[in-house]
Amino acid sequence: METAKKPSRVQYRCKKCQKIDRKGRLAGHFFKYHVSFDQVPFSCSLCSFRCQTQQHLLDHVTKYAPHVKEAKLRGVTDLRRYLYKSDNPFSVSV
Repeated sequence: METAKKPSRVQYRCKKCQKIDRKGRLAGHFFKYHVSFDQVPFSCSLCSFRCQTQQHLLDHVTKYAPHVKEAKLRGVTDLRRYLYKSDNPFSVSV
């Protein structure tokens, strides 16, 4: 029996460290390892999660089980209080 090969995904390379990955994952890598915390467009105040869009951050805070649990323990109903938006964001384009 022959197995069909999956079409290879387009790979991107980080210009700073040469890491190769998919486009979306490489953007996350860049924010985590190459951009200072105060320049990341959006970040979580409960952990070191960083991202480029407010929607990604909102998804992270509302779906990441440890954050939801922590909010319940603190009696917090609006998880948006843990979101941080940079005053001086660094933009990444791939």
